Amino acid sequence: MPQAAESAALRKILRRLGRDTFKIPARPPGMPVLERLLALVMQGEDGSYAQADKAVKALRAAYANWNEVRVARRFEVVDVLRRKHIGMAEVRADRAQELLRRVFGLQNHLDLDWMDDCTSERRERTLVALQMLPPVTGPVLDLDAREGEELPVTTDHKRLLSRLGLVPACPKEEDVRRLLGVVGSGEKAVAADLALRAHARAVCESKHPHCRRCPLLDLCPHGRKQMGKASFEAALAELGLKTPPAARKSSRKASGARKTTRRKSTARKSG
Repeated sequence: MPQAAESAALRKILRRLGRDTFKIPARPPGMPVLERLLALVMQGEDGSYAQADKAVKALRAAYANWNEVRVARRFEVVDVLRRKHIGMAEVRADRAQELLRRVFGLQNHLDLDWMDDCTSERRERTLVALQMLPPVTGPVLDLDAREGEELPVTTDHKRLLSRLGLVPACPKEEDVRRLLGVVGSGEKAVAADLALRAHARAVCESKHPHCRRCPLLDLCPHGRKQMGKASFEAALAELGLKTPPAARKSSRKASGARKTTRRKSTARKSG
């Protein structure tokens, strides 16, 4: 695929995946990893990071430490958030206290700053053990822990972009960087990076991709090949997506080939 076509396809993909959920600012200097996780869990998969961050600050100001929040009575935590006019106060209070309980249950203390210095794989194992964090959490922590400004290229990027046909199978890091370079830099690039990685983790999994609920299915040659024509078209209909021109053309060719075969067979029988 020519570079211009790759760039246009990537922009189309990012428009589909783009949500305010992925507009997550860089972690401020001095912000503990635990507070970053609290903000992400209170944001959820479709909430506002700004509101979640406001909730973290409200709780930090109201209690001496996070252990006090963990053991506080639920209504007290809810009241703190309501007094600051933070939406979804009950849901956010429940999420914050549950995360604190799980972290404490996992390691008998609440300090998670070691996650800045460990491998991405170890961070991921911890997030899996905690269970309740949104798919964007791992990518966010990877970005927080990186050295320098360059965004990391991961297996998530390679898997998703190769399945979408934008880079070769088993692409080199420079192939992925060249493609992602069209997005730009700064917060825009970070939001795009988080959108791609969160989608790769939540939908386009390595071994068991959830093609039937993928908003990119009509753009995905891998999905079309894996599902077969009937299942592919049924899934597109369920998702409200149109059959792509390439698939329609392929279907017409197959139909024409079947008709030609039938005519030849009829002619032989007549002869």
